[in-house]
Amino acid sequence: MNSLIDDKTIIHLKSTRIINMVNTSLVLCFEPESEEDCHKLMSYYEMFQKVVPLSYSLTPHITLAYFNAAFDSIDENGYFRNSYISSKYTKRLKDVVDHLNEMNPMHIELSVFDLAYQHFSSMNHFTTRYQLKESVLIVDDAAFMRKKIANLLKDMSAPVYEADSGSEMIQMLDEVNPSVILLDSHLPDLDSMTLLEELHKEYPYIKVIYMEESSFCHDKAIHLGAVKCLSKPIDNLELIHEVQKLLSVR
Repeated sequence: MNSLIDDKTIIHLKSTRIINMVNTSLVLCFEPESEEDCHKLMSYYEMFQKVVPLSYSLTPHITLAYFNAAFDSIDENGYFRNSYISSKYTKRLKDVVDHLNEMNPMHIELSVFDLAYQHFSSMNHFTTRYQLKESVLIVDDAAFMRKKIANLLKDMSAPVYEADSGSEMIQMLDEVNPSVILLDSHLPDLDSMTLLEELHKEYPYIKVIYMEESSFCHDKAIHLGAVKCLSKPIDNLELIHEVQKLLSVR
């Protein structure tokens, strides 16, 4: 994915119709708006086929709903049996689909810059492991400090997120998948050095700037995985420079 970092390609798609996919879901299908968009889409598909090959053809779609055409019920003897949704419900479902298919097409844009590598565990759980889009996460229990740093970084292209504790940072990691973390040395719930060490082990691609009120722990922080240590009070220009430098190196 590193080869795509500077790729600004946009692929234009338009919806075609809603279909029943393998009797488990309703999906809104899409197709490229032009021959150029089709060639772009297929070139990326072929590229990723070399990494994780799929055993089926590419079907651009958005899943709208899942359903179970057959369901378990209990008969008069207490045994499970497989039943089917009654015809009145399937008729209602068909009417809804027919109505939606009469609507004007939806137009969307696929940005290569938004690509992400995700680990799939269930239909409701996708864990982001790597993404091209960069972001910054500020971890500090002092709200005024978070707001100050966020304001300093507001003009950067990368979105900036905030966490007021180590626990909140952990909850946000897979959601925002930060490229850079600004980690304060004193948090109310978890030890910052332990967090730093775990981040380096589990998320080695995340660059951590450690913020300490003295230089006493700087060597230890670097040893545990920090790429930079900044002493408080933070020099504004130095902070901006260090974050910009890390965002430009992937």
